[in-house]
Amino acid sequence: MYSSFRPAAHGLCRRTGSTSPEHAWRRDAVEYGLLKFFHLVGAVLMGGGLIGVWMVDLRSRQLHELKPFSEAVRNIAVFYDGVVVPGALLLLGSGTWMIVKFYGGWNFLQFPWLAGMVGLFAFELIEGNTVTRLYFMRLRRLTRSALNAGEVTPELQKAPVPSVYQHSRTFSIYRCYFSS
Repeated sequence: MYSSFRPAAHGLCRRTGSTSPEHAWRRDAVEYGLLKFFHLVGAVLMGGGLIGVWMVDLRSRQLHELKPFSEAVRNIAVFYDGVVVPGALLLLGSGTWMIVKFYGGWNFLQFPWLAGMVGLFAFELIEGNTVTRLYFMRLRRLTRSALNAGEVTPELQKAPVPSVYQHSRTFSIYRCYFSS
């Protein structure tokens, strides 16, 4: 029964060697379903991570003691690096694969909704790696120096919150959940 099993060449059934469109359609349907699943998992990871970052950031603003504040800043980094970034990479990989395979590469520009999603993702990628990441890296560095000093330093007290950051996090959460 499996003696005719051979690796699939493009358009060939693995078991029979058939080139019928039915076999190619089934294989494409399975591939599309898996890519869509991984895309949704990436969106959920990224959205959940952004909500976690947002909630811990809000909580950290209510803290006045150094140790709980430094723990909150560490939790922000854990959510961002451990949940948001892997989710974004999963979104990037599965989305790129779907665009190349099922939308003809650059032909995705003919679909306004898809071009808009790619544009929003590119905006989020740039904004997330400039404003947000730089802000939290600076905050983590200031918190570490304050912990080493044993008290809240004037630099940490004066650390401003970029106004772009305050609004972009809310936009990122809405975009992630309402676009999926």
